[in-house]
Amino acid sequence: ADKKESSEHRDFAVKSLSVFFVLYTFIAAVFGIVMMFTDFWHYEILNGVEVIGGFIWNRLWGVYTDPNYGGVLSLISVLLSIFWYKKDSKIKFKIFLIINIICEFIFMSMPHSRTTLVAFAASSAILVFMLLENRVILKLIYQILKFLIYNLKNLMISVLMIKLYLKF
Repeated sequence: ADKKESSEHRDFAVKSLSVFFVLYTFIAAVFGIVMMFTDFWHYEILNGVEVIGGFIWNRLWGVYTDPNYGGVLSLISVLLSIFWYKKDSKIKFKIFLIINIICEFIFMSMPHSRTTLVAFAASSAILVFMLLENRVILKLIYQILKFLIYNLKNLMISVLMIKLYLKF
């Protein structure tokens, strides 16, 4: 009985924290999107530290101190939303999660963050591998990736050789 109570308590704590995180990032994304559409930006130096917010330099900072942080946190919120969409059965909660995913994708597209793109690519690849249960498809994808990596290596060597040749 103690293990079951402990497990239920842990599950409740994890859900509470992750839902709080999703709610926080949803509010931050909505404020960021409003800042973008109203062309709101803020820039000042306080005690030698740059404080930047809103939509400035063609990047959406929103309420975050760095556009990379905002993009990555939005990605985490999307992944949690997908997880809870599959796990939870309440229709109102699912509607909120869908709205959150849409807002987060809008927000993620505007910081122009390479960090977010790399994290998105990595998490998408992991998600694809987790969803694929058919080993034939998995083997095919593995062979394609191996082929691409091998050819990319050869291309890089060729480019380096050409640069070295042109240098001398």
